[in-house]
Amino acid sequence: MAESSPFSWKVLRLVFPIPESTESAGIQNLPLTVTIPEAPSTGAVESAPDPQTEASPVILFFSGFKLKAAYYSKYAQGLAAQGYAVVQYDTPFLKLPNDATEVAWLPGLLSWLQAQTQDDSSPLHRRLDLARIGTAGHSRGGKLAALHIAGNSQISAAYLIDPVDNTSQTPESAEYPSACKALQGIDKPAAITGAGIGGPCNPEGSNSPVFFGAVNPGSWYMTVLGAGHASFFKAPWLIQKAADFLCHRGKESHEATVSLAIAPMLAWFGRHLKRSGDERQAQDKFFEWIKREEQAGRVSFQDVTGAKSLNANFLSRQGLNSMPYAPPGR
Repeated sequence: MAESSPFSWKVLRLVFPIPESTESAGIQNLPLTVTIPEAPSTGAVESAPDPQTEASPVILFFSGFKLKAAYYSKYAQGLAAQGYAVVQYDTPFLKLPNDATEVAWLPGLLSWLQAQTQDDSSPLHRRLDLARIGTAGHSRGGKLAALHIAGNSQISAAYLIDPVDNTSQTPESAEYPSACKALQGIDKPAAITGAGIGGPCNPEGSNSPVFFGAVNPGSWYMTVLGAGHASFFKAPWLIQKAADFLCHRGKESHEATVSLAIAPMLAWFGRHLKRSGDERQAQDKFFEWIKREEQAGRVSFQDVTGAKSLNANFLSRQGLNSMPYAPPGR
């Protein structure tokens, strides 16, 4: 789904000092990659807001286990080109913070970002709208994105890219809480894009179908049928080859898979975080795109229907699939 790009974008390198009162797993500072929209791009519509004067909604994007933020740069750039500010971080390679530790960093990070928006010497001065926050992530990062929306009232929307919950290596515990159980306890929907090909990196019983069983009415679930778990990022050649071998690669290229995953991400955050009056038209274009991709055999799409479902009527009109709202255990 080709999106016009209202904005150019730039990347900032900043450092977040983890508060001493917060469990840090021995990490004092987190290097941040912040991708922000810049001036409206050539050919942008006249109504496009100026990101220099209008603060941008914020997306916190979490990487897969020990994968670098740079491997997900296409997502950050795609979001920034549509007017979002994207915040990512990298943890030191030899440090292994558990899930609960990383979840505990979020309040301090949001407070620090708020202070940056109020500091006229900061490159983030007046650039972030922290009343409109979403989370996104891949693999373990998708799990973290889910835990954050479940546990923090400031988060309004979440987009999970082939998320993975507890596995045999990280069984459920206080240090590794279940994101699927956390999602069952909230009334916010979430969007999921999963891989059509399973493997040891997204094992059955911990992968995206389990997350979909836990989410609320109004949630989306798209599967990229020819994608493996490692198809959703782009790493240097040797690392990518190893990840593709370990996680089982499909027929879709990395570039195509990322492009397919970006389209519902933009539509989802547009629905929940944007204030544009023409968002309904953009949503209809997205569902028309979904129908074409389904007919081409590249994706499948399901919607959790129910009283809160936002798009059931459109799906019915277009003849797309819907899944009745019947999460297990409720």
